[in-house]
Amino acid sequence: MTETPFVYNRFVTGANFLSRKQERETMINLLKQNQHILLIDAPRTGKRSLVQRVLSDIKLANPNQLVCHLDLINVRTCDHLLKHIIFSLAGCFATTQNEIKNFLTTHFPLSAPLLPENDDEIPEDFLAPDGQFFNNEQCDEILSGPDRIAEHYNTSIILYLEEFQNISLFNNAEDFLKKMETHFRAYQKTTCIITGSMINAMKYIFHEKKYFYRFAEEVHLTPLAEKDVTDHIMKTFMRVGRVVNQPLAQRMFRTLQGHPWYIAHLSTICFNLTKGYLNDRLVTEALYSLMSIHVPRFRMMMHDLTEYQIHLLRAVCDGVDKFSTANVLNSYNLNSSANVFRLKEALKKKEIITFDEHDIARIIDPLFELWLRTRYFKSSTLE
Repeated sequence: MTETPFVYNRFVTGANFLSRKQERETMINLLKQNQHILLIDAPRTGKRSLVQRVLSDIKLANPNQLVCHLDLINVRTCDHLLKHIIFSLAGCFATTQNEIKNFLTTHFPLSAPLLPENDDEIPEDFLAPDGQFFNNEQCDEILSGPDRIAEHYNTSIILYLEEFQNISLFNNAEDFLKKMETHFRAYQKTTCIITGSMINAMKYIFHEKKYFYRFAEEVHLTPLAEKDVTDHIMKTFMRVGRVVNQPLAQRMFRTLQGHPWYIAHLSTICFNLTKGYLNDRLVTEALYSLMSIHVPRFRMMMHDLTEYQIHLLRAVCDGVDKFSTANVLNSYNLNSSANVFRLKEALKKKEIITFDEHDIARIIDPLFELWLRTRYFKSSTLE
């Protein structure tokens, strides 16, 4: 099987990492000043690649910089998260089982007796949404852990929390967020990088409910420059003896609205379809192939929508920005302004659409939007 020169199955590094110079410099400067960072964007838009690149740059300047990485993707209870924090910290300072055991008993004397042998073992109680495995005193011990330990070892820690929005799924989410915020604000030698890919859930925590208010500097991912992406596509094809011209590379970029992961996957399909010169027909075929991979997911998303929610989604696809005018209510059968409000909230909760600061709606997933336009609503074509 031919190996593809495009990367879409892991975070990108080296030549595959496309600039983001402004965001990199901003984040590096913030970390050097011990300023916490908040990064919110849709899945697969380059958050992890950017953070990993920034951390690599930081470690290049300071090889002893410690990073404690917590991926919350499978965490649904506060006890599970607290266990995860303990073992992630242990991994920064200990290697063998005896070292880890000594580390836990030294730095978490209240909590250590309750812990399993390693982080892969999850006691049933940790996953139970009701009740609490760790008591409040133990919870305080764990949440203060990063800074206490950094102070003990006379070092600093970067605490990288990924998929932070999952905390909102905890049974006691509000209380836990408040407690977490209290401890995080007290950190002196620990700097946090908080990221999340569920845009509306993250906005709810940080913008609407204002937890961690002014705690972190929010860094926005600017769209990748079209020229950077198209040049990368053309140069990568050329490097392996295949050719894609600029108009076709531009078509790939614009059709997928500059989404880096989808573009890399599309480029891979195009790469595998051609032995020499890429043409429009092959790009169209590649787009259909890319969509077909995600069709089961898209169909399930639509299956979960009500008729009125689909009407509103069609209005968004058509570029409508004022949903409560009499003309739009009638044209799209949206019933009433009150109903529009409920529909907007429902689609936001499902992470299908989001709204900017001007209350303009957009569909979060550009490939899903393309599928809606070309296959579901059939209001446009790929050709």
